[in-house]
Amino acid sequence: MQIISENRLRRIWHRLFPVLNKKFIVININYMGLGNRLKLLASYHANYGLDDVTLLWNQRGWVNCRLSDIIHIDGVKNFKEYSMPLNRFLPPIITHPEKKTFRERAYWRFDVDDELSDNFLITRRGNTFPAIDFCFERTPQKYLDLYRKFFAMLKPSNAVQKRMSEVSVDNKMVCVQVRNTTDPGDHPNVPKLESIVEQMQKFPHHTQFFISTMDQSISQFFYQALSGRIFELPHKDYRSMIDATADLYLLSQGSHLIFPNGSTFGEVSWWLGGGQQKVIMMPAEIIMTPIA
Repeated sequence: MQIISENRLRRIWHRLFPVLNKKFIVININYMGLGNRLKLLASYHANYGLDDVTLLWNQRGWVNCRLSDIIHIDGVKNFKEYSMPLNRFLPPIITHPEKKTFRERAYWRFDVDDELSDNFLITRRGNTFPAIDFCFERTPQKYLDLYRKFFAMLKPSNAVQKRMSEVSVDNKMVCVQVRNTTDPGDHPNVPKLESIVEQMQKFPHHTQFFISTMDQSISQFFYQALSGRIFELPHKDYRSMIDATADLYLLSQGSHLIFPNGSTFGEVSWWLGGGQQKVIMMPAEIIMTPIA
């Protein structure tokens, strides 16, 4: 039961932060995935830098580990991370300092100035503003440089690197992120598996594919559809954030990246690869894909 409203909690914490004289990022939300969290850090770094930041990081729900278990941030000083359980006395997401646009436009969006052309305008909750999310090669050079620099700072942990070394992905392979899931608690808008296979079949018959899926039965669907051409992490633990982060980096290494429209996991993979891959975003057709 929420005793104090979220807005009141937010006001209380914003009064406390200046007294504490610290820079804070609080991610206190179960269903915020790794891609969204990294994009929040990217926007904060672009505005205030991550030096001297204290990060309160919820390690329940989708991201069931500490950030430092999977990713290290190079080139920052006095960056402190504390894992925490979901706590009703903290707002779901809050930063200090905080730009008004962070909250109005959604914390996971890349923060940009209001200088972009009408080609970059989107509308969210009745508020129209410029955005470069999912723009990829259309992204203006200023922001390409800005956010490429941040994602180049993110290095996989030793545990993640070890897993990555167990499969080889070269620049001739096509990487495929599959967001479909059999989890009854997860209801994403996703393309049909058959549509993803049809897209993969457009490549030359000798093309090999690295896939990142969320369930073994879904992986098997692709093994059967494209026999001998599918690769993934060996003995993958589909609930492990170590393996998920290894997938995140491996997806960035092929010549092409196929992923469902709106997935920040696939979007962040593109940035981690320096924004070099050709992107194919698959439109959503259904909600979930039941697998027998």
